[in-house]
Amino acid sequence: MNSLILGINPSSVKNVRKNSSYDRLQKWIKYLDIDYTFYNVIKTPGRYHANMINYDRLIKITDNHSKIIALGGFVSNSLNRIHKQHFILSHPLPLNRLLNNHSFEYQKLQQCRRYLSL
Repeated sequence: MNSLILGINPSSVKNVRKNSSYDRLQKWIKYLDIDYTFYNVIKTPGRYHANMINYDRLIKITDNHSKIIALGGFVSNSLNRIHKQHFILSHPLPLNRLLNNHSFEYQKLQQCRRYLSL
């Protein structure tokens, strides 16, 4: 069974640029060497709020996956609300200062790899 990766919402940027969230996420997926399905917890691009989450849809999306990776705290909180176990990776946004520390990024990916292998 493949893993599920959940993001917040689609980017409002039309052209994906170098060093984007997408680029970093692709590097992570390659490092983790996983088959995956990707969804966003909110379907619409732009500003978002928790009341925009369709929890019935989120339950359906997550029900067929035993390994779920949440990209960031917002997504993690939505999964906690429906009582789904998951692993939290920092959101891959280039402005995420936590990811300026490459040892932190590597450590989180190692932890994620262990979670996926359980």
